[in-house]
Amino acid sequence: MYDCLVIGAGPAGVSAALYARSRGLEIAVIEADSIGGLIAQVSVVSHFTGLISEENGRTFSARLSEQLEAAEIPVIYDSVERIQQSDGGFTVIAANQSYRAKTVIAAMGSRPKSLGLVADEEAYVSHRLPTEISEIQDREIVLCGGSDGAAKEALFLAQYAKRVHMIQDREDLFCIAEFRQRIERESKIVVHLGARVTSIQASSGQVTAVQTTTDETIACEAVYAYIGQMGNYEPLMGLLPESASFIDLESVVSPIPGLYVVGDLRKKTVRQVATAVADGCEAGILASAYVASL
Repeated sequence: MYDCLVIGAGPAGVSAALYARSRGLEIAVIEADSIGGLIAQVSVVSHFTGLISEENGRTFSARLSEQLEAAEIPVIYDSVERIQQSDGGFTVIAANQSYRAKTVIAAMGSRPKSLGLVADEEAYVSHRLPTEISEIQDREIVLCGGSDGAAKEALFLAQYAKRVHMIQDREDLFCIAEFRQRIERESKIVVHLGARVTSIQASSGQVTAVQTTTDETIACEAVYAYIGQMGNYEPLMGLLPESASFIDLESVVSPIPGLYVVGDLRKKTVRQVATAVADGCEAGILASAYVASL
């Protein structure tokens, strides 16, 4: 039995693991995909104290991985399906096997929201930027969303694409002023306000255009969507209160002794690397104190 299992290896989970391990806990991190979570997919990591200049999601995630390795924290690659209370702690049921722990820190994070286009979504819409610049070089791109995340990726795409069409269903871009001002100065970004993509046209498996709620047809060769997140709350169903797919708690401490919830999985107004790392720090320390009290 582990002292603590951290479910998820994004910034919140890695932070929790590092703080708990430093206090002597026998710990492991269970990760379904790759270290870094959603942050691994962004073009630039911004506004986080102490960042390396022009750090991207991949390099940031690589440094998280290095920290786990340096602290000798094992990472188990498995997909957690259920977290259950059991005698003496918790049972974490995953796709490959089950794990036991005295405490659990739930850091499952979130996943991108769907545009709701059913068949078109999986075939033609991407929620992460390509690894090869050639996939966007000199192309017409549609990017759905107006948040900070969407704005940041639109600015990145504009460096290489022929044109980037930002489609936002509100009447203004709601990203921060820094990004909005840069978008206004960027001649290769065209903003379409008060609109949503309703369908995608394609030929021979290649996107050719999108239709919008304003009856506009926009020719394009790729569609990206950054319209928000949904919490990966499913392993906690029945254990903790959930609201719109996020776990609804006032703090990282849950009503169940030994169970903590951190990062993007929590219902909160600010979802940033900084708040995720802070959650992880607090939970790692509290979990250590809890194990010591047993």
